[in-house]
Amino acid sequence: MKLYNLKIFFLIFFLSFSLSTKADAGKNLCLDENNKFFNDFSKNVMPKKISIEIKKNKKWQKDNLEILTSSGTIKKKYKKRYSANVKVLFQNNINCVFKAKVRRHGDFKDHIELRNGDIIQSLDVHLKNGHINGITKFKLLLPKTRGNPDDEIILTEIFRSLNIMAPRTFYVTLNNQPKKSRMLFQEKASKELLEFNKRKESVILEGDERYLYDDDLNHFTNSAYHFSLSKISNKKLIDKNPAYRKIIINSVALLNEFYLETLNHYIAENQYDYDYSKIQNLLLDRSKTKILGGKNDIYNNLIFATNSIHSLIPHNRKFYWNAEYQSFEPIYYDGNSNILAPLNIEKLPKNKNFFRTLNTTLDLFNNLDFSKLKTSIANNFNTKKYNDQEINLKLNKILNNLNEMKVAEKNVDFKKNNYLDYNENLHIYFNRIRNLPHRIVPIFYNQLDNKFYECTQNICNNVFFNDQNLITLLNGKYKNDGNYYQFIGVHKIEDKKLKEKFIKTDNLINLSYQNSTLSYNKNDYELNTINSKTLEFTQNRPNTKITIKDGSIKNTKIILKLIPLKKNLNNKTINQKGLTGCLNLIDLNVENIIIEVENANCEDAINIIRSKGHIKKIKSLMSTNDGLDMDFSNITIDDLIITEAGNDCVDLSFGNYQITNSELNYCGDKGFSVGEKSKLFSNLMIIKDSNIGIAAKDSSIAELRNVYFENVNTCLAAYKKKQEFNGGTIKAKKMKCLHYDKVKDIDIFSKVAHN
Repeated sequence: MKLYNLKIFFLIFFLSFSLSTKADAGKNLCLDENNKFFNDFSKNVMPKKISIEIKKNKKWQKDNLEILTSSGTIKKKYKKRYSANVKVLFQNNINCVFKAKVRRHGDFKDHIELRNGDIIQSLDVHLKNGHINGITKFKLLLPKTRGNPDDEIILTEIFRSLNIMAPRTFYVTLNNQPKKSRMLFQEKASKELLEFNKRKESVILEGDERYLYDDDLNHFTNSAYHFSLSKISNKKLIDKNPAYRKIIINSVALLNEFYLETLNHYIAENQYDYDYSKIQNLLLDRSKTKILGGKNDIYNNLIFATNSIHSLIPHNRKFYWNAEYQSFEPIYYDGNSNILAPLNIEKLPKNKNFFRTLNTTLDLFNNLDFSKLKTSIANNFNTKKYNDQEINLKLNKILNNLNEMKVAEKNVDFKKNNYLDYNENLHIYFNRIRNLPHRIVPIFYNQLDNKFYECTQNICNNVFFNDQNLITLLNGKYKNDGNYYQFIGVHKIEDKKLKEKFIKTDNLINLSYQNSTLSYNKNDYELNTINSKTLEFTQNRPNTKITIKDGSIKNTKIILKLIPLKKNLNNKTINQKGLTGCLNLIDLNVENIIIEVENANCEDAINIIRSKGHIKKIKSLMSTNDGLDMDFSNITIDDLIITEAGNDCVDLSFGNYQITNSELNYCGDKGFSVGEKSKLFSNLMIIKDSNIGIAAKDSSIAELRNVYFENVNTCLAAYKKKQEFNGGTIKAKKMKCLHYDKVKDIDIFSKVAHN
C-alpha cells in the first residue's frame, strides 16, 4: 500500500507541472483549420475530442490522491468546483476554447481510477461561455459507471423517440490526460434538456441524497434510505419569476407523497419491493389526458424490458413537473442498462398497472422509425465503431422482452393492493426520524395563512424562511444549528396541530369542445357563446386564463373581450399551471380557425404551445404585453393583425412559422421577435411605429419577402442573446425602411442580408 501511495504521489507531482495551460480563458473563441474566427454553427457537429485544464491543478491532483487512498464514498469536500478551460475539437476540425467550472462527479470510487499511470475520472462541467450543440451543462462519465454504456445511448434515443425525456448522450474522447480515454458525454437535467424535448421551463425534481452521500461522516448510515424524500434541481427558477414559488412548493409536496409511499417498501440497501413501490404511478400520473396518460407506466415497461431498474431507486430518480397538465413526467437517468441480460420474470411487478400499458408500449415501440433511430444511435457512438448487427440484436431483444412480459401476465399472481394512505405513510415517517444521531426537522406549509411550520406529530410552531433560505430548504440543503430541515408537504394547520393535506387548486370548469378540452374559471370568465363555430368569452377579472388543449379544433372563431389595463402592468405573470396567455392553445391540431382578442392583460394575449396546423386569421388589439407568443409549434397563418402591444407584437420560439400577411402597429419593443431555433417565413410584412422591426436571435432564421418598415428605431436586428445558442439570420428581399435610426444592428455571431 505504501508503494502504491508513493507511485500516486509522484504521478500527481508530474501531472501538476506537465499539463498545458495555454488556453486563453478570457475568450469565447472558435477557430477553423486556417486559424480564422468561426461562428457558423447552423448545423450540429459532434465533438471529437475534449480536453480540460484545471487552473488550480496542484490542489486538484492532491485531492485525487486522497480520494484514491481513502475508503468509502467520494466525500462532499472533494466536489467543489474549480475554474477550468475546456478545449473542444469538433468533427469538422473547428477548435473552440471555453471557460468552465468543473467538479468531480460520482458518489462511489468507480468514478475515479488509476489506469496505466494516469488518473481517469468522471467530471461535472458547467460551461461559462459557449456551448456544445446547445448544451452548457454536462457530465463526462467513465463508461463503466453506466452499466453497458452502449445501452445507455440506445435507451436514451428510444425514450426521446417516444417523447419521454432523456439526456443527450454520446461517446467522446477526453484528451487532457497523457493518454486518451473514451468517455460518455451526457447532458444534465436542466432548462436545455427541457427545451430540446419541447417542454416549457418548469420545476425539475430529483431524489434527495444528502443523508446518503453529502454527509461525509455518514451519521445516518443505511437508515437514510427510510426518510430521503425529493428536492428541486433548478433552484434558480424562482429568480426568474417569484410566481414560481407556489408552483415549486406544491410540486415538491405532491412528489413527496410518492416518495413516502415508496420508502415504505424499502428492503435493504438500494433494494425495494417492486411489487408496489415504483408502480404507484397514480401519484405521478395525475393527468388523465391523451398526451400524458400512462406515460410513467410506459416508462416502467421499458425500464424492466432493458434491465435498467437502477434508475428506479428513489434517490436516482428525476422528474419534470408538467404544470400545464399538473402531472409528473419521468426523466430517464442512471439505469445501468444491460439489454442482453436475461429477463427475470419473477422480479416483474405483481401489479396490474404495470401490465395495463404493455400493449400500448408494444405498439409505440413497433411503430418507431427504426432507420431514423439507428442513424441517431450511430451518430452518438461518435468516437466508437458502430455495429449495426449488434444494435439490431438489442432492439429485437427489447421487443422480445416486452412480448415475454405480456405473456407472463397470464401467470402473475396479482397481490392485493397494499398501498398505505398518506396519513399512514406520514406516521411511519415521523417514527423513523426519531432518535437519529442528528435531528431532522420536518417543515410544512399552510396555504391558508401563507406560513411555514416546524411540526412533530403532536405540535406545530411557526418558522420563518427568507427567500434564499426557502430555496435552500426546497433544494434539500438547509441546515441550522446542526439540524437538517426537510420540507414535507402542504397541510392545513389549526391550533398548532397538523391537519389534513390541503393544496388549493384553480376552480376550473372543464368542457369537451370538438375534439379538445376547454378549461376556465367561471369566476374569471363569462362564456357568452359556445357552438361548433364560435367560442366567445367576456373577462370578469384581469390576468386570468383560458385553455384549449389536448386534441383538435377546426372551423372555429374564438373571441375574447378582456378588461383594459395600462401597458406592461402585468409583466411576467403566470398562473398555477405556468401559463402566460389570456388564451392558451396547447397540444392542438388547428384547422381554419380565427382568433380575436381585445384588451389582453396577461403576459401574452395569445400563447400557442406545441401545436400545429392552419390559422386563417389572428387579430390582437391593445395588449398590455405581448400580442402573440408561439412556442414549439408548426403554424401557418394567413392574416395577422396586431395593434398596440406593450412589449413585442409577436414572440416566436422553437418552431416553424409561416405567415402570409402581417400588419403590426405600435409594438412597444419588437414587431417580430424570432428566437430559440425558430424559423419564420413571411410573404408580406408591414411594421410601423415600433422600436425594432424584426429581431432574429439565438440560432433563428427569418426569411422575408415584401417587407415595409416605417417609424422604427432599427429595421433589422440579429444577435446572440443566450449562451446555449448561436446568432440569428435574416434574409429580406424587397425591403423598404422609412424614418429609422438604423437599418440593421448585428453582432459577430449573426448574418443579415437585404435588398
